[in-house]
Amino acid sequence: MKLTKIIYICFSIPVLITIVLTLLVIVYSGRVNKATELRELAIGLNIAVTELDMVSHEYLLYKEDRLEQEWQSRYIAAQVLLQKAAVNHMEETESMPPAFSDLNTWFLALAENNDERERLIESGASQTAVDAIVAQEQILTNNLHLKAKEITANTSQLAETTFSNANRYQAISRNMAIALMGAIATAGTIAALVIVRMITKPLNKLNNYAKNIAEGNYDVRINEISSNEIGNVVSTVKGMVRQLLSTRHKLVISEKLATIGQLASGVAHDLRNPLGVISNSAYLLKLKLSDTDEKGHKYLELMQKAIFQSSNVIEGLLDLARTKEPILEEVDVKALTTELIDTIDIPENVNLTVEQDDAPKMAADASQIERVFNNIINNAFQAMPNGGTLTISSRQNKNTITTKFIDTGKGIEEKHLGKVFEPLFTTRNGTGGSGIGLSISKTIIEAHKGSIKVKSEIDKGTTFTVKLPVYINATKQSNYS
Repeated sequence: MKLTKIIYICFSIPVLITIVLTLLVIVYSGRVNKATELRELAIGLNIAVTELDMVSHEYLLYKEDRLEQEWQSRYIAAQVLLQKAAVNHMEETESMPPAFSDLNTWFLALAENNDERERLIESGASQTAVDAIVAQEQILTNNLHLKAKEITANTSQLAETTFSNANRYQAISRNMAIALMGAIATAGTIAALVIVRMITKPLNKLNNYAKNIAEGNYDVRINEISSNEIGNVVSTVKGMVRQLLSTRHKLVISEKLATIGQLASGVAHDLRNPLGVISNSAYLLKLKLSDTDEKGHKYLELMQKAIFQSSNVIEGLLDLARTKEPILEEVDVKALTTELIDTIDIPENVNLTVEQDDAPKMAADASQIERVFNNIINNAFQAMPNGGTLTISSRQNKNTITTKFIDTGKGIEEKHLGKVFEPLFTTRNGTGGSGIGLSISKTIIEAHKGSIKVKSEIDKGTTFTVKLPVYINATKQSNYS
């Protein structure tokens, strides 16, 4: 996962927690405000009904018209509170408007009853009629006071309940705020620790890796850290180290070749003259020996073979030092291979198979590539002293022609595979190997902007793979500067 995504996730978590807890704080703060507002309305209604009850008492005592007006004024004020409660607190106060309406109905009935009593008295009605009106007044008064008491109890209960709810919501809101601060601090700390760990740990590994490389410990390895940006940096550094090691290896080989070249140039003349004298002397001795002296002829053949091998070593050393830049031309790999096979001696116990396409044409110096192929084929023959099969195949893949030489010989040990192309390295000490042929071959192939690789298994065989550019593609390039 990309480091930027991880950082986004790490910081998104505390932000998300903050948003959720903030919303909860807002919700409970709203509940606190709503409960407080409802409590104030309940207290207001409680005061209003108490005042109405007091006005009703005064009215019963004094029977004055001003008290009726005061009742209506206070009742209208109570209606304003009820309308306000109906807007935001319909559910909690739904029983209040009918109760206040009943209260007002009882008072109006009481006032009307009082007017009827006065009318009867003024008209000289019987005492029985007046007593009936008085009894009715008592009933209305009781109903009025009971309704006022009921409303007072309900508003008091509502005030207490809302006060309790307001305190509870306020406590929850306060706890949420504390939790919010704690969650932000905790999540932020965890996110920071995760990010720091994800950055510093791989950077420490990379730093140790770089220190080892700087100290010359090129065998040290660093595992793939991750697929994020730091992982990309590690991959880039590893690529740079691989390139550095490759350049270093090439530099070592170049220095070795330069040393060999200087040595070869310095001693070639001194070695050739004695070898020439020995060769001529052996030739003269051969002329003077009788045909019956088989032992003498055998020793002379050994001398001439040793002289030939020594001359080849000298020529190989000189070739390493003076490898020429290839002169590119269109080369038919199949024709080149066929002509080469016609000129070499194939051991009787070796089965040679050629599987090549007709089409491939490569950009190459024919004489140099022939030398490479010849060297690989001869190495294959020497790897199969008891016989076997050598298969040569050529295939074109886009802009590359791949030629493989697959033998069923004794194979090369894994520890030697990385050294087979080094100058003077050979696994055939004492059996004619000079350790120069494959080194020259690699130099030639790389001069062609190609590649040569080897794979091998003990007792199963060896495969050399040579890749060279196709003629059309290669000639568009510069002449291999």
